[in-house]
Amino acid sequence: MSDEAKPIPPMVGAQVLYWPPGNVPITHRGDEPLAATIVRVWSDTLVNIAGYDATGNHFPKQRVFLWQGGDGRPVAEESAGGFCESKEHYAAWKKAEPERKKAAEKKAADDKAAAEKQAADAKAADEKAGEGHPNTFVHPQEPALQPA
Repeated sequence: MSDEAKPIPPMVGAQVLYWPPGNVPITHRGDEPLAATIVRVWSDTLVNIAGYDATGNHFPKQRVFLWQGGDGRPVAEESAGGFCESKEHYAAWKKAEPERKKAAEKKAADDKAAAEKQAADAKAADEKAGEGHPNTFVHPQEPALQPA
């Protein structure tokens, strides 16, 4: 079974975690979500919320994207109004974070190894191409000089 939480139909009164975009004047730490409550449901992925910032000030947000899991978790700084998610989805995402980090590190190492191999192959091809270079003159009656 997957660690990912199943989509939950949103309902008024449900508690969610809100990730504001970077350009909104709401006091928060960028690596922590804010507490919010769904106050209106537009669809399974669009809600209005009422929340509190890190200093306890109340704020309303309309038409906020409700992330229901799956690939492509949003990045708050890249979305116009931020996004919100259920606590269950956040917990599942955090639980899988070490695996994502390990996979990213493995991909970086694999990419580096592939780049090094490509560079070595290119160097070997260049060296091989240098043998018998068309600009090398060999007198027809004398044997070719071999490199020392």
